[in-house]
Amino acid sequence: MNRLLKRTIILAVVTLATASLACNLTGSPASQSRPELETAAGTMVIAEVELASRFPPGCSSGPTCKGARNGHQILIVWLERPDGGSIGEVSGKLFGETLSLLNDDSEAYVTASDGSQAGLAIAHVSDDDRFALVFAPLDSAHGFQLTWPDNPTIDLGK
Repeated sequence: MNRLLKRTIILAVVTLATASLACNLTGSPASQSRPELETAAGTMVIAEVELASRFPPGCSSGPTCKGARNGHQILIVWLERPDGGSIGEVSGKLFGETLSLLNDDSEAYVTASDGSQAGLAIAHVSDDDRFALVFAPLDSAHGFQLTWPDNPTIDLGK
């Protein structure tokens, strides 16, 4: 093998290794994308997934503060519009869809890695213009996947 070819191969290997290390340190472009969910109000993106003991997270008391039932935790899937638009503009459609799903647990739910499931418990528009889908899985549950009508299953982690 001639020297120029060897140098080219070595340079290519070093470049690939460096790119791979950079992706591992900063996250690959795919891991930075936010999963999308098709809803009655159009496409929403999952902005954040949060586990909490109360909803809204951090509340301490009051009529809007809901604690997790004994033996359960609260899993919150925060949705935003991908175009940065206001959730308020489409909240009527989102609430309409979630209200119908609240009455039929079989269509919207999360499944934990142990196979246990929790149906949609609350839908909420937050002050920071996000829409919350709230589930109450068992305390021991983790590794959640979201099942939502007419969408592929979405891995939520946590």
